[in-house]
Amino acid sequence: MTDSATAPPAPRTGRRNWLAWAARGLYAACAAAVAWPMARFFTAPLAAEAAGPVRDRAVRLADLKPGVPRLVPITGESVDAWTRHPAVTVGRAWVVRTSPADVAPPDVEVNAFSSVCPHAGCQVSGTVQTRPNAGAEGLICPCHGAVFALDGERRPKLDGGANPSPRGLDSLDTALVQDDDGLWWVEIEYKRFELGTADGSVA
Repeated sequence: MTDSATAPPAPRTGRRNWLAWAARGLYAACAAAVAWPMARFFTAPLAAEAAGPVRDRAVRLADLKPGVPRLVPITGESVDAWTRHPAVTVGRAWVVRTSPADVAPPDVEVNAFSSVCPHAGCQVSGTVQTRPNAGAEGLICPCHGAVFALDGERRPKLDGGANPSPRGLDSLDTALVQDDDGLWWVEIEYKRFELGTADGSVA
């Protein structure tokens, strides 16, 4: 005896699978459309180029004595990921007036050097005086004893050993500018430099 009941139709698995994959693809596309702008928003500050040089009127010319180094802060804008700080100390510089006291602005010559030691990045924060009443004869880094002359060039360590710095202090561009009150200022263009190299490329 044969069963005359009609068998149920086979499930249309192919069409259902295609619809499921299409739904997954549409979901992934929507998620990517939302995630991509958010990812760009959060990572753009991290991928942005480093801020350029900072120009600051760092010290009044009248406050500089010929041949006497002065350590001054450099104030400018600092960028910390998504936050901009408009007036913070971004670095420090050693400033030396090289012209005699009888030279008047704008003919006064001034040298400025980054206070960051090219050896390992410590602050060159001290002065060297080897003779009584001679005044400052150089600058010294307290971390590893690197000594620099007032013109930024390397000098042997105080114990006679080799200077660990691969180069002299990094020179900074200066300009004499006059404010609205007629006072002369030393404007310094502050930059950061690569550490541990002989050429001193800008970082």
